[in-house]
Amino acid sequence: MNKQNIRKDLIHKRLLLTDTQSKDCAYRAKDNFITIFQKYNPKIVASYCAIKNELNPNICEEYLRQQGVKILYPRMNNDTKQPLSRLTFHETEDFETGDYGILQPVYDSPVYVPDMIICPFVGVDKQKNRLGYGGGFYDMTLANMYAQHIFPALVGIGYDFQSISDDFAQPHDIQFDEIILIKTIS
Repeated sequence: MNKQNIRKDLIHKRLLLTDTQSKDCAYRAKDNFITIFQKYNPKIVASYCAIKNELNPNICEEYLRQQGVKILYPRMNNDTKQPLSRLTFHETEDFETGDYGILQPVYDSPVYVPDMIICPFVGVDKQKNRLGYGGGFYDMTLANMYAQHIFPALVGIGYDFQSISDDFAQPHDIQFDEIILIKTIS
């Protein structure tokens, strides 16, 4: 199956989850996340605003706030003069709706470099290769960070059905350091 068909199938499955199922999974992800947090002990963590029934990281963010961690959110950069910096990470509580209907920090909020990134994904293979939506925003941003010798821990939080056996990785695809897959309960 090609990447586009995999994306379509997995997003469809996510959209079939009830609010109760997705909230339950978000709460259950926290315990696994705490273990990962303690392993890396980050001071600055980039998270995301969930869309299309992605597993919402807000419960993990609450834990991070309790630990005194600075939480950042991605802002999309469509500046064709800076194609490798597709995302910048901002600390803010002020959001606006950006491209694709995604909430993102307002433009003038402070920018930081994270120690850890909680990264949304559509699918993940057995080697922890990330399958995103196909725009390359995280792939290009992380490639640019790696080129600057900046290596934040990359953590994926999702549903168990997002783990796929198909080998889809291409050279530009990024690999998670840690992956949390939560079983959905009917």
